Amino acid sequence: MSLPHRSGREPEVSFDSRYEISPYTLWRRLANGPKLLLVDLRRPPARSPFADALPWRGPDWRPAQDQDVVFFDQDGREALAVARRLRAAGHRRVRALFGGIALYEFALATVLEENGDR
Repeated sequence: MSLPHRSGREPEVSFDSRYEISPYTLWRRLANGPKLLLVDLRRPPARSPFADALPWRGPDWRPAQDQDVVFFDQDGREALAVARRLRAAGHRRVRALFGGIALYEFALATVLEENGDR
């Protein structure tokens, strides 16, 4: 998630579904969908809501072509860059977590609170 500012205006937030997955969609996929490979780009990896996430193995690492992969970091910026780079190299099943861990945890807390699960 990139937040460019334009001459004193509010930040401009843009979501690109070709390269990013929303926090809510990821949450639903983790609960109900086919298995995803989650890759933590933070160095060093930190506390995460994703117990089975793998640490980033570096820029030479490539996922299997048939593997759905979601990259995440704190705010989504580096994850988006990695997803775009891998997509350009032919890996069509990679995406970045929009807004990173920060937005995922906020969105999840909001959903749980609204449903009285907190």
